[in-house]
Amino acid sequence: KELSEGIKNNYLLNSFNLLGIVEVKARNTIIMHIEHQLMEIFALAGYKKETLEETVKRLKMDSNK
Repeated sequence: KELSEGIKNNYLLNSFNLLGIVEVKARNTIIMHIEHQLMEIFALAGYKKETLEETVKRLKMDSNK
């Protein structure tokens, strides 16, 4: 009976581990999808990575035209 309980407990533990792995993989897949979509949105919007100083300088140059 103890062996049977041990096997049952081991099976339950492995099932929970598998569920945890599936949840982490699903979470990572969702995060990767969102990041990819954000990169596409930034690319379509012409997103530029620039510092505050660079933005101020560019806006001053644009306003002088």
